[in-house]
Order: sequence, then C-alpha cells, then structure tokens
Amino acid sequence: MRWVVGHDGAFDGATGWVECRVVVSYFCEDNFMLDGKIALVTGGAQGLGAAIALRLAQEGCQVVIADLKIAQAEETAAKVAELTGRQVVARALNVTDEAQVQAVIDETAAHFGRLDILVANAGIVLAGPVDEMEVDK
Repeated sequence: MRWVVGHDGAFDGATGWVECRVVVSYFCEDNFMLDGKIALVTGGAQGLGAAIALRLAQEGCQVVIADLKIAQAEETAAKVAELTGRQVVARALNVTDEAQVQAVIDETAAHFGRLDILVANAGIVLAGPVDEMEVDK
C-alpha cells in the first residue's frame, strides 16, 4: 500500500474556517479502507487539522476533534458532521498534558469501542523575527 498526502485551499479570516481540500490517495484493492474507522485528530479545530478531520469523515471515518479551543472544536465538529453525515465529536485537549491525552484516547475508545487512527496535528505558532526568538520556546 502507498499513501500520497497533499493539500490546497484558502483560510477565511472572518469565519476562521479553512476551505481546503486534503488529498489522500491510496493504492490498494480495497477502496473503502477508511469506512467505519475511528479517527482522533489533535489540533483539529482549525487549519490543516480541520481539513484533515473533514477529509477523514468524507472517507467514512467517525471523527474526534481534539483541541485546546473547545468552542471552535465544537463548531468544526458540527460543520464536519453536517457536511458528511458522520458522527463527529469535540473534546478539549492540551497535548502537553499526558494525562489529558490518555483521557481523550480512553473516552474515544469508550464512546466508539476503539481507536483506529491518531493524527498528531497539534502544534503552536511562534511569530516574529527568528533572531529575536528565545531558544527555550
């Protein structure tokens, strides 16, 4: 099996929603290999994480969107569910807290019966001149 992943699209600053197409191409005999899978996307409230969550749902996954920004994660989950008809839930998550990560994984497994896919997308953005950045950040 071979995977090819890419994306294109634009960010709408007014709504915070990314109109993005994530292209996931896979080459195998089973074209429905994601149908019915359970996916957890960290950092899924916006940007590429939201686009990944949408694409996974379009491919047949039930999706958990986990993010620090729970209100935005809930909005994204509702939109993805509306667009795809899949079950999509939001969970608050700070990925720097190992106990929170384990709790969200456990909640996902309890809610859906298992976890098949974990997308570790959460990250931070530090903006500014590189020569003024603190090394420990």
